[in-house]
Amino acid sequence: SYPGEICAGGNVYTMEGKYSSTSSTPTKVVADLKPDEAEAARQLAIDCYRAIGGSGMARVDIFLDLDTGELLLNE
Repeated sequence: SYPGEICAGGNVYTMEGKYSSTSSTPTKVVADLKPDEAEAARQLAIDCYRAIGGSGMARVDIFLDLDTGELLLNE
């Protein structure tokens, strides 16, 4: 799939923002990434999925450091 993005209403994505059905926190279906960043994130997700022997559907959470361009794997 293509990388998606959660846009927190402030500096922190709160529990309320994550779990409340009335939250106004928007989710972008496709993140605003350069093509090479998006492909690098997709490949990292695939590599991680394969490394754990995943099967079926999974989500891989990745952060992009805007200062360095480094992709950071979460959990």
